[in-house]
Amino acid sequence: MSAPNARTTTADGDGIQRDRELAVLAQLELDQRQKHFVDFRYLGQLRWLEGKARGSQRNYYRLRTFAIVGGLVVPALVSLNIKDGDAREPIQYATVVVSLLVAVAIAIENFYRYGNRWRHYRLTAELLRSEGWQFYELTGPYSGFSAHGEAFAAFSGKVEQLLSADVDTYVNRVVREGQQDSGAEAKQGG
Repeated sequence: MSAPNARTTTADGDGIQRDRELAVLAQLELDQRQKHFVDFRYLGQLRWLEGKARGSQRNYYRLRTFAIVGGLVVPALVSLNIKDGDAREPIQYATVVVSLLVAVAIAIENFYRYGNRWRHYRLTAELLRSEGWQFYELTGPYSGFSAHGEAFAAFSGKVEQLLSADVDTYVNRVVREGQQDSGAEAKQGG
């Protein structure tokens, strides 16, 4: 459904992507109700998942990069071991501030689990994308159909199955694992 290698992140690029998707949709031999499903349910969910994957990846990389760089800066500041002079106090404050910011970055990542969310959203988006292309090309599970209209019920059923599995996985793995991790941390701290 989505044009291959046309993933973009800008608003203009998203508009171009949407135009390509609608052009592909117009080529399908589907009635208006079926096209509405493909546009709003399939493509809408695919775009939403891709946006969430991009945002989660961006947050994950920003927080992890800050934590890594900050984690390298703190020992360097400590190793300066300045005992006297005008630089002593600012370096001590800088060491404390950077240490706290690293801890905050790690805590935010652990709480929101951006890395897990990114992988989860990306996997679901790729599964949906693959299903869409198989439907478009009438290959894989749709190879026995001679027209898109005939294959539509199987396609819409598979889309709903993937979206249902996505919700189940998100609730049972991404969210619950975060809650279990928080519960284990509370037990260790108390």
